[in-house]
Amino acid sequence: MTIAFGRFIKEENDLFDSMDDWLRRDRFVFVGWSGLLLFPCAYFALGGWFTGTTFVTSWYTHGLASSYLEGCNFLTAAVSTPANSLAHSLLLLWGPEAQGDFTRWCQLGGLWTFVALHGAFGLIGFMLRQFELARSVQLRPYNAIAFSAPIAVFVSVFLIYPLGQSGWFFAPSFGVAAIFRFILFFQGFHNWTLNPFHMMGVAGVLGAALLCAIHGATVENTLFEDGDGANTFRAFNPTQAEETYSMVTANRFWSQIFGVAFSNKRWLHFFMLFVPVTGLWMSAIGVVGLALNLRAYDFVSQEIRAAEDPEFETFYTKNILLNEGIRAWMAAQDQPHENLIFPEEVLPRVGRDQETTGFAWWAGNARLINLSGKLLGAHVAHAGLIVFWAGAMNLFEVAHFVPEKPMYEQGLILLPHLATLGWGVGPGGEVIDTFPYFVSGVLHLISSAVLGFGGIYHALLGPETLEESFPFFGYVWKDRNKMTTILGIHLILLGIGAFLLVLKALYFGGVYDTWAPGGGDVRKITNLTLNPSVIFGYLLKSPFGGEGWIVSVDDLEDIIGGHVWLGSICILGGIWHILTKPFAWARRAFVWSGEAYLSYSLGALSVFGFIACCFVWFNNTAYPSEFYGPTGPEASQAQAFTFLVRDQRLGANVGSAQGPTGLGKYLMRSPTGEVIFGGETMRFWDLRAP
Repeated sequence: MTIAFGRFIKEENDLFDSMDDWLRRDRFVFVGWSGLLLFPCAYFALGGWFTGTTFVTSWYTHGLASSYLEGCNFLTAAVSTPANSLAHSLLLLWGPEAQGDFTRWCQLGGLWTFVALHGAFGLIGFMLRQFELARSVQLRPYNAIAFSAPIAVFVSVFLIYPLGQSGWFFAPSFGVAAIFRFILFFQGFHNWTLNPFHMMGVAGVLGAALLCAIHGATVENTLFEDGDGANTFRAFNPTQAEETYSMVTANRFWSQIFGVAFSNKRWLHFFMLFVPVTGLWMSAIGVVGLALNLRAYDFVSQEIRAAEDPEFETFYTKNILLNEGIRAWMAAQDQPHENLIFPEEVLPRVGRDQETTGFAWWAGNARLINLSGKLLGAHVAHAGLIVFWAGAMNLFEVAHFVPEKPMYEQGLILLPHLATLGWGVGPGGEVIDTFPYFVSGVLHLISSAVLGFGGIYHALLGPETLEESFPFFGYVWKDRNKMTTILGIHLILLGIGAFLLVLKALYFGGVYDTWAPGGGDVRKITNLTLNPSVIFGYLLKSPFGGEGWIVSVDDLEDIIGGHVWLGSICILGGIWHILTKPFAWARRAFVWSGEAYLSYSLGALSVFGFIACCFVWFNNTAYPSEFYGPTGPEASQAQAFTFLVRDQRLGANVGSAQGPTGLGKYLMRSPTGEVIFGGETMRFWDLRAP
């Protein structure tokens, strides 16, 4: 017998494997990939808060003392929000406001944005930490899902709400008394306690506390020691080695108390998870509604009308008295709330074998997750429903369209988009022909019928799986190569869509240009901007500080030229994804499953949705004001002087209140960097703090 001796050579790990091994190593404090986000953000957020409450004044933003250095205690110290004149600027240390001066950065309120943004990402990192650890030890991720609830509340209150108002000023400052002041503000100006979303939040939080107390007491009551009798009063022994409890005894007890009881531990604990998480999410949704000044639930407008019109009949309750008192108290000492517009009436409420998949019929498309043919049918049918809605809504809007009123005053959804494409409009954005809109609606209805037929065919008659009959279109979720091919197909379709806009702008009638001579008109684009330094220069701009990132585009030539670049990149990228296989690092880094692809898609749609919101909010080139209404800066500029006159008539000392920034409440920041006051502009660096 011959024995060969040799040396086993282990393959060296690449950088990704080495990092993964070090980050996920078993140690006293787990780091993980999530720790790269959690620990730096948590450190900076807490450090910024301790620094602000210890040393930094709020005199230049609120006219208040807010630090221990100024004599405040734990209840009154706070990291205060920036002044309203700074709007939604990120207040970067190196930005145009502070210009690298740390002292001035603190005086302007830069620590608040620093703490808020790092705190938000720190909370997200903590949730990802729970998800990562759960995945490592093979647990379900319900802890991470539960923690999404406080994250939703934090983001909605500290970020979404001030984003919906005129500036970060309207967010809560980071302090005990500051939070209570914010709660009073919410009650006085939004009637928050009467909001059904707040009621659901209270029910969730207090209900969770009740469930927690009941559950803990029940488990303690039913602890027993094996073999020592069924009577829990004498069976409980606090020193026993292994604690167990009797679910049967607990069920019998609560059945006698309430008449009903949980008989299944999973339902019991799911209910304890569901109640607080749902309650907090409902509260977050309610705050988002307040951010947008949705007035359906607050009745504040009725209070205002009752105060102005003696003949207006309403119930004058103590709740109204409370709200009026809060508003009267805050008006004299606080900055006015420009974006709180009170209409005469509350706005109306505008309205591989299907049988063996293991899913019940009510699981919906989950039954089709491994049936590529049937899932294609659901996909096509869903597209048909979307196209049907577009066609039906298009015809509905055409039938109810009033040419004498602007589109944005009629609650239209689809016609402004068709008008922006140049259909049926003339100089100044005037609608001269609604027939193209009618044709668009009919074409969408016909298309929806074709798609619906395709969906029914694939759902009822087509093959359950495509792998055997149509291997190019067939797939298995874990087949990484096929998934990149599908990604490539979608990219090509997106590229074709981008080029359709280019063709419309160049050859088929043109598109509407709000900057055209004479006050806006439909024109063909004849001189595309294809210079990459111009097109990609928008991506390199800062989203804040007046530059506005891609939202700052104000030239149709740049928009259409950008679509040429975008379409080309999508088509070439699609071809590349079809012809190549994913890299080794991508195979390891991504999760390859149907649920993961759905998550990636939803995340991308969320990002695009936020970008579209910014475009609608600030850009009147891609979304002309003639069709979509005035942008945020246009509307706020028009209102600034109105509110100043109103406050002066109410007796507010608008000239000298709140210390050095008494008039700051009437200033607003435009996307191009100016501070606007009553229609006049001045550069920010002309506003010097002492």
